[in-house]
Amino acid sequence: MARLNNAAIGPTSPGYMEYPLMFPAPIQRVLIVLGVIVGGAALLLIAAPLRPMDGSSGLTLLSARVGVAGACGLLALAALPAVVFALITSARGNPVAGPFIMGLALAFLASAGGSSIGWLWRAALPGDYRLLIIETLVWFTALLLLIVAMQTARVYSGTRWPTLLSPHHPGSRAQFRLPKLEALLAALVCAVIGGGLSHIMIASAQTGQIIGSLLVAFTIAALVTQLIFPHLTNPATMLFSPMIVALVGYAYMLTIKSSNDVLEALNHGRLTGLALALPIHYASAAVAGCALGIGWAHGFLTSEQDAEETARAIDETQTT
Repeated sequence: MARLNNAAIGPTSPGYMEYPLMFPAPIQRVLIVLGVIVGGAALLLIAAPLRPMDGSSGLTLLSARVGVAGACGLLALAALPAVVFALITSARGNPVAGPFIMGLALAFLASAGGSSIGWLWRAALPGDYRLLIIETLVWFTALLLLIVAMQTARVYSGTRWPTLLSPHHPGSRAQFRLPKLEALLAALVCAVIGGGLSHIMIASAQTGQIIGSLLVAFTIAALVTQLIFPHLTNPATMLFSPMIVALVGYAYMLTIKSSNDVLEALNHGRLTGLALALPIHYASAAVAGCALGIGWAHGFLTSEQDAEETARAIDETQTT
């Protein structure tokens, strides 16, 4: 609707936009697609050394055949292409573009790791869920470092190369920063919605089913949460809502008394879907879903705000 008013207000008027704000600019879309493809391909190269010694499915850093340190080192190197694209897209557009690229690229590696059933059969249950709690914290510490790097790049590029940052795009008001009460509350709401949907949607240990369910669940959760908090401009906390869900799901599994009880629940389809997803699934598909949902909500909210600005600009033009 706002595009139809461009002719009436002119390219220098406040309500003018070069492209519909439901989507990023064309060059930004190309960079996002390239980031996901190139980053995902690079991460696929390390799938084999990250598998466990027995070759079973279910990829975790703590069971990688090259050891924890080797797995983290390989992951850091292989993730560089995705990180570079994440920094560029976050610096020039919506800041959640970076986590979206990183999450989807990492989903390539998660998919190559195969079903989580392999981890369930080789793990010492339920005690090894403590290891998944530790690994979840490692993955989301990496996400925190990425967010700090993206915000630093965004501020630096805005100072040195102000023309790099598009001033008019979905999420132009968003900034990563230390959270306040509203942002923390938004993370909890997103975790409740995303966790509830994931519990319902994850029906098996198959990696495609887990990745798809988490992606959809957290897209919906983040979209709804951002619309509930329309004035929230700090999206960082919602990106950590998958971590909350993972920690709650794994902590719940530790309350089960024996491995026989866990396997019996698994065989009879009574094991919660939150326990079937591994940390890499939450760090990839769930984070990408959060970023996608936030970005869509920014598109809705920004379109409404710009429609109001356009109407005001037209009124001012007509009165003068």
